[in-house]
Amino acid sequence: MREEFLNQQIDISLVEPRFDSIAASLRAWDKPKWILINKLDPVYEKAYTYYQNHKKSKKIQDDEKGIYFEISISVDEAGFDKETANRICDIFY
Repeated sequence: MREEFLNQQIDISLVEPRFDSIAASLRAWDKPKWILINKLDPVYEKAYTYYQNHKKSKKIQDDEKGIYFEISISVDEAGFDKETANRICDIFY
């Protein structure tokens, strides 16, 4: 019994990878860096107004989908109104 070994047979097959499957796996491991307030969100107008007043900040970006906030932005220090701050926290947490 001193030198018993476990033997296990492993079958390996190679298949062509599918991008959507790989991307989904990576998304599960990686925490998002940006929070999106999309154009249909109830606080979008307030988020857009905030963006207009802080365009120089690299932590806020605008595109055709909506307003993106980098997750490192401090909700308390940024001076968001309460509704927008709550929505950002809801999305992230």
